[in-house]
Amino acid sequence: MDKPTISAREAEILRMLSLGMNSFQIADTLFISHHTVRTHRKNILRKLRVGSSLLAVRLFLQKEIIVQELPSDVHVVQAA
Repeated sequence: MDKPTISAREAEILRMLSLGMNSFQIADTLFISHHTVRTHRKNILRKLRVGSSLLAVRLFLQKEIIVQELPSDVHVVQAA
């Protein structure tokens, strides 16, 4: 079976979840609405075909997914 693919933004959100951040903290860090974060989280679960963020983070940390590359002119905000 092929590895599922997620966007760079979705990977960024998974990275922040792995640090223990919640949707509100992620939203504040990325300067987006917590509703947008929730939508990204739902899309992640759907793409990875898992029922929880914990399982999604585990797949992400185990490198079981492919992350689409960002264009070179886009900068990603890193969590502290």
